[in-house]
Amino acid sequence: MVRLAAFILVLSIPVSAAGPAAMPPSFEGMLNAIHLQVRQTRAAQVQEKSKAEIERLSWDVSRLNSDLWQLRNDLRDIARRVQRRGPSQPGRPDQDPFLRTAIPRLVWNLRDMARFADRAERDVQRLISQASKDPEQVQPAQNLLSEAQRMSSETRWLESDGRNVGWDLRRAGYNMEAWDVERESGGIATGARNLENASRALLEKVR
Repeated sequence: MVRLAAFILVLSIPVSAAGPAAMPPSFEGMLNAIHLQVRQTRAAQVQEKSKAEIERLSWDVSRLNSDLWQLRNDLRDIARRVQRRGPSQPGRPDQDPFLRTAIPRLVWNLRDMARFADRAERDVQRLISQASKDPEQVQPAQNLLSEAQRMSSETRWLESDGRNVGWDLRRAGYNMEAWDVERESGGIATGARNLENASRALLEKVR
C-alpha cells in the first residue's frame, strides 16, 4: 500500500513544476517521506488519545472524591448506630436489626473504592510508560494531579475514621467486621497516595 501511494505520488508531479532539468524524487526518497508522515500522524494520534485519557481519569478521580465524602458519612453513621446499640449481650433484643446488613454493605463500598483507586493508579502508570513532552497534555495532567492530591488528603481522614469505627465495632462484638473496615480504609488511603505519586510523575513526563 505504501509503495502504491509513493508510485501514485510520483506520477502526480507535474513536469512543468519540476522543470525540464529537474530530476524527479527517487522512489526510495518518496517511501521515506511517506513513512515519516505515517509516523508523525500516528504520534499525533497517540498524543491526542493520551490527552483524552488523562481528562477522563481526572473526571473519574473527581467523582471518587465525591464518593469519598459519602463514605465518610456512612462510617460516621455506622459509628453512631453501633454506639447506640452498645455491647452485644445474650438475650438482649437487637434494637437495630438492620445493622448486620449495613456493616457488610459499608465494607463492600470501601473495597470498591480501594479497587477504583488501584485501577486509576495503574492507568496513570500505563500513560507514563508511553508519555513524552507535550504542551497539550500539561493542563490535563495538572488537573489530574490536583484531583489526586484532593483524594489523598481526603483519604487520610477516611483512614482515621475507619480506625475509630473499628474500635466501636469491636466493643459491640463485630471483630471481623472491624478488621475489614480498618483494612479497606487503609487500602484506600494507600491507593490514593500511589495515585498522587503517579500523577505527579506523569505531569513531569509531559511538561
